[in-house]
Amino acid sequence: MAMGLPMPTSSLVNPLDQAIAIDPDPLTLIPHLPLSQGVMAMATAAKTYALVVAEDGDLVGVVTYANLVAATAQAIAFDTTTLGDWMTPLVALRLQPDLCPDGCLSAAGPPAYRPLV
Repeated sequence: MAMGLPMPTSSLVNPLDQAIAIDPDPLTLIPHLPLSQGVMAMATAAKTYALVVAEDGDLVGVVTYANLVAATAQAIAFDTTTLGDWMTPLVALRLQPDLCPDGCLSAAGPPAYRPLV
């Protein structure tokens, strides 16, 4: 206690646990869904991201609020533009060999992915 003041406390029990938790119920959307419907689905589900999957169920990308902010900054019409136009494609999330010195990708096994945050 400094100068008679109580020490501040955090309401988070363990913030690290929350930072690395896997969402047990991710929101999945299709690429040709309009941005406006994607935003509504994300808001309704209280999610800050959605996995974008093809009709066959294959993961093709991720859309986050950062993607939506970028679309807003460019004054994109959310009713006529699709999630597929603004999502981060899955290939962009994979680590590229030129970003990994000394061949660390070959030693890592299956393809590695960049964190979203």
